[in-house]
Amino acid sequence: MSKVQNADNFDRHIREKSRHSLRRKETEDKKKSRFRAAKNGEYSYVCGYHIKEDRLQRTPVYKVIPAHTESVKEITGYTTHRYYWYDKEGYAHRDPRMDYDLPIYTYKTVMVPERTIVKHTWEYLPIRPYLRRYDIRKKYFKQLASRKVRRRVAFDEEDLRSNRVMLANGGQYKFVHCILEDFLW
Repeated sequence: MSKVQNADNFDRHIREKSRHSLRRKETEDKKKSRFRAAKNGEYSYVCGYHIKEDRLQRTPVYKVIPAHTESVKEITGYTTHRYYWYDKEGYAHRDPRMDYDLPIYTYKTVMVPERTIVKHTWEYLPIRPYLRRYDIRKKYFKQLASRKVRRRVAFDEEDLRSNRVMLANGGQYKFVHCILEDFLW
């Protein structure tokens, strides 16, 4: 591209067209090289690019449930359950404050009308392969590093006895950042 920019024998329009076509060609070559590297496994785990070859699709499945009878449980009343406690001699004593109500259930048969329900199935569909970049944001790893260091930092002598790390020069944990390999566990 530098040759195109410094060429004085072309007019401005031809020079711009050449620069854009070179940029498109370089972009295409770069994508091809990244694709090749991802296919050959040259990128380390969760770094660089990976090839996406399928996508997840949810398909609805409609099912008709015919009319049928169903047994339904209903609460028709309550009965009081009395609470008793036993002393050391084995005598029972009643405590009315600890009484509680137990529901009385009755079952009856009900006619349920016909209805349609929807269930979903998930399946992977093959697509044309394309490059995806792993999301390695610096902010996320800085937060992760500060959280990790915060757990290990020693603030007093008691923490020092429990094999925690003392930051050098009175450093603050928010400014201590670890390298990326520490977090790929």
